[in-house]
This record gives sequence, C-alpha cells and structure tokens, in this order.
Amino acid sequence: MTLLDRHSHICIIGCGLIGGSFALALRRAGFKGRLTAWDNETTIRVAIERGVIDAREESFQQGEASTADLVFLATPIGGIIDFLRRHHSLLRPSTLVTDVGSTKAEICQCAGLSRQAGATGFEFIGGHPMAGSEHSGIEYARADLFDRATWALVSDPSQDQA
Repeated sequence: MTLLDRHSHICIIGCGLIGGSFALALRRAGFKGRLTAWDNETTIRVAIERGVIDAREESFQQGEASTADLVFLATPIGGIIDFLRRHHSLLRPSTLVTDVGSTKAEICQCAGLSRQAGATGFEFIGGHPMAGSEHSGIEYARADLFDRATWALVSDPSQDQA
C-alpha cells in the first residue's frame, strides 16, 4: 500500500515552490484524492487556477478539526514551528504530519511536545528533500522537482515505525 492508496485528503501548508511541487508530483503519480492548501490569498488563487490544488484549506483558520490524512508543512522553519504550536489540537490521531524544514532538531522537538500536549497524538515524520531552485513561489512549482532527489527522514523512536 502506498501513500496514494492510504490518503484521500492531503493538506499543504505553504503552497510555494516546494509545497506546490509536492502537489504536482502527487497529481503526476496518480493521486486522485482531495488536495487543499493554506497560504495567502494570491498563492491559493494561482494554485487553484493552475490545477495544483482543489481548494483552500479552511479548517485551521476556523479553528476546526482538519479532515486531512496527511499534512505537509512547507513553510520556513519558523512557520512550521508556529503551525505545530498553534494547530496541533486540530489534527486527528490518524493524521500523518511531515515537514520540509532544512534543520530538524527544533522542529522535531516542537512536534514531539505538540503531540504530547494535544489529545490527538498525530504521527510526525520530519523530512528534508535535497531539492529546490533559485526561484520561489507557486509560479515556479513543477512536478519533477523531486525526481531523483534524496529525501532525509527523521522519525521519533517512540512512534510506530511503520
């Protein structure tokens, strides 16, 4: 069973170059589920117009539990940490959360504390793709950005390693 088979709703927090490219790569790989994103109004509009995502993710802004099976954190490190601190309680226990931050210690520590503090106990896998561009923004997102790229993953040994 693959990521594409297990998840019907993927939410991307930060739909710029990395987040948008992740969405396009999912589409190219055959993901048929719902793709939402949370970002500024202009980025969301462009992402919807280009078919990168289906819709804006409304749950976090409204303080409602997210229905996302996977939350992909693709903001700068401070934004990833802020999201985990502010919105961890809106994640279901079955939600898998991952990030693309370039440093892992502070992010993984914050995720661990957020998992313990919340009643949901979401799953977290820290990540960092060795991919990028000199450009930034949704207009530069492309489905092949991660082709042949190494992707470092960091998991918490106290979590289910499966």
